[in-house]
Amino acid sequence: MRLLKAENIKKYIPVREGILSLFTKPKKWIRLVDNVTLGINAGEIHALIGENASGKKTLSRILIGLKKPSDGKVFYNNKNIFSISGEEYRRMRRELQIIFGDPFSSLNPHFTVKEIIEEPLKLNDIEYDDRLLRGTLEEVGLTPPEEYLWRKPFQLSGVERQRASLARVLVLNPKFIVADEPVSLLDTPYKEDFLSLMRRINRERGVAFLLTTAYPQYAFQIADRISIMYLGKIVETGRKRIIMENPLHPYTQQLFRVYREPYKITGEIGITDIHPSPEIPDGCRYYPDCPYSMDKCRAVEPGLMEVEEEHHVACYLYE
Repeated sequence: MRLLKAENIKKYIPVREGILSLFTKPKKWIRLVDNVTLGINAGEIHALIGENASGKKTLSRILIGLKKPSDGKVFYNNKNIFSISGEEYRRMRRELQIIFGDPFSSLNPHFTVKEIIEEPLKLNDIEYDDRLLRGTLEEVGLTPPEEYLWRKPFQLSGVERQRASLARVLVLNPKFIVADEPVSLLDTPYKEDFLSLMRRINRERGVAFLLTTAYPQYAFQIADRISIMYLGKIVETGRKRIIMENPLHPYTQQLFRVYREPYKITGEIGITDIHPSPEIPDGCRYYPDCPYSMDKCRAVEPGLMEVEEEHHVACYLYE
């Protein structure tokens, strides 16, 4: 069942050159997200893979209403989240949550763990007792909870802070959580543990996750479906197993090729960051780097086309 759907989402920001440009209509725009349609099913883990500045972070925040799009709509339970207000909006925000990627700056350094978890409950006027707090800490692996309730963030390790961040959103019983590169700053031995925790929470609670990451191996570990994003566009999407075994878009193939030959020192794949620019080429935006580019690629941008069941790719090679 479809839980959340983004339709034709665009997010453009103006290019300002000099102080006088603040008072004139911008002539150039950076297209952070460019006409993207994406669906999230109830109870699934959907991975959004892309290099830095591909637009995945911006899109993920639009999906939960933290940013407004330049154009397009996001439907949650068949309602456009940008057209509701009041108590209905408060209820929607409780159900759409986010875990930020940096556990060292996303927690209030002056709060204890107890106060950190209590804060969203108080802001939403939800009655609770210590049993809820202790049970949630146990659920995310901060045990025994009595040892953690009165600690402050500086007394926690990186993975413990991220577990506390997860507990902070779970007390609201959300239906959808954006996990914004949740293990990027964790030590290597703890990355797999935290991803496994996300998978367990997903299975036990039925909560849907959107995992944003630049590293395919994290998506391969826990995702049900995968979407590949490049320069503000989704270029391939489908079931994890299908895309793992048969990546079709030339960009996806290159991304996975680098993953299969990782840098041995860091354990991370070596991909080059994208630098967003208003000078996106006409036609397919990957054609300058594509080994299979054709004349058509330079003239007309391909849309997502279904090549097999639950597998879509934006590439003229598969017309």
